[in-house]
Amino acid sequence: MLIQSSYGQTSIEQISSTTKTLNSFEAIFEPVSATNVDSNFLEEATKKIATLSYEEAKQYKSQIDNYFKQLGFPDDAPLSKMLSMSFPWINTIGLTNDESFNKALFDNVKTKEATDGWLYMSDTIHNMEYAVGIKKYPAGALSIEEAQGDAPFLSKNGAKQIDIANFFDKVLEGYKYWAKIYQGIEEQTNKIITGIKDLKEDYQKNLDENKALLEQLTKNTKPNPLEIYALNNPEKTATDATSKQEKFRVVAFIDKYNGFSSLSATDEKIFRDILADDTYTMNEIQSLSYEQVKKFNNYLAFGLASGISPDEIPVLKSTDFRAGAMLHATQITDNEDFNKALFQTVQTFDEQIEYMNFIDRLSDSLGWNDKTHFIPERDDPELRKESTEEDWKIKSYTKFIEANMNELKKLLLNPIFENEDKILYQKLLNNFSTLQKDYDEVKNKIDNTLI
Repeated sequence: MLIQSSYGQTSIEQISSTTKTLNSFEAIFEPVSATNVDSNFLEEATKKIATLSYEEAKQYKSQIDNYFKQLGFPDDAPLSKMLSMSFPWINTIGLTNDESFNKALFDNVKTKEATDGWLYMSDTIHNMEYAVGIKKYPAGALSIEEAQGDAPFLSKNGAKQIDIANFFDKVLEGYKYWAKIYQGIEEQTNKIITGIKDLKEDYQKNLDENKALLEQLTKNTKPNPLEIYALNNPEKTATDATSKQEKFRVVAFIDKYNGFSSLSATDEKIFRDILADDTYTMNEIQSLSYEQVKKFNNYLAFGLASGISPDEIPVLKSTDFRAGAMLHATQITDNEDFNKALFQTVQTFDEQIEYMNFIDRLSDSLGWNDKTHFIPERDDPELRKESTEEDWKIKSYTKFIEANMNELKKLLLNPIFENEDKILYQKLLNNFSTLQKDYDEVKNKIDNTLI
């Protein structure tokens, strides 16, 4: 089932759209003259943009969508080609499925002059493409293929699938690696890095505010999925009966395409109950076994044939980052024992930022073994033939976890790192220690079963 998930898993739609190149797109794209397009509302909004909140700017979303349609941009057009020099803020509205990120991006863009805003958005989109493996380097450098336009791109639809939980650390880690190779990074690149860190800080503030609101909402009462959904989607908070029926779209969408027909009667009832309110909660996911969660995740990702318009596919929300992390864990590698251990480990996190740091470190260490990321040289048959990468499969996850822990212990003992860095390394070491314990328990359980 190709449901768009707020957790940000790589989707079939994203992979198919990113296989295009800028050259192949431009060969079929003829932009409409901007002189024939009504941009009065943009000029009006831009004049008062400094006083507009993100929520107020969102009132222009339908007009923005219509503006791009008038220009002739389809939803699979490259985001980099849809940037407006005069109105850079418009690309932030509904850019991803994470409104905390969109709001942080909007607040940063609107403080900049038009040209600086355009450059800021351009660098952000480049880094989004880098985070999902489309670009070879973070913003500030291009490969020869990218400079020639012969590289995949991120589309408007593809941006909806970005995993914001991994975005910031993935990009910052890329710059850290780059700095080790090229000493004396240029001033412009340092400005980009500073901008990413500021954006990350604003994003975290938005997450904390939303978390506080959710805690206040659910205090001393059973969580109401409808209210939680409405909190994340303020434009859909109408309370009349008709709007309530329209609010919950996932089950109706699945029924329209007979999507439940492939399930057993038991699984169908479980999945219908979970999806009835267009959300899945921590309690709902924890009530399932690992095997059921894996089946649920596979069903959402692959249960329905492609060919459906992305605009028709409803968004499935998670009310707790750990619920999404549990789904993510079931498919991260080919090793079921490791996945089961990670499935247990991610439930122990209290803060999303700590999980983001851990999963980013883990994903980097896994490399090609991480199945949740689209890696062109691994997943594209033609590129795979040309790849020189060998012996990338992890043979022992016990040694893999130990190697990560040993590396973190060395970093903690290295005097070159500041206390702030060491606090992060200590938390990561604790996380990997938990993962090691959970992995040993999974392996011991299997060994006892075989006795």
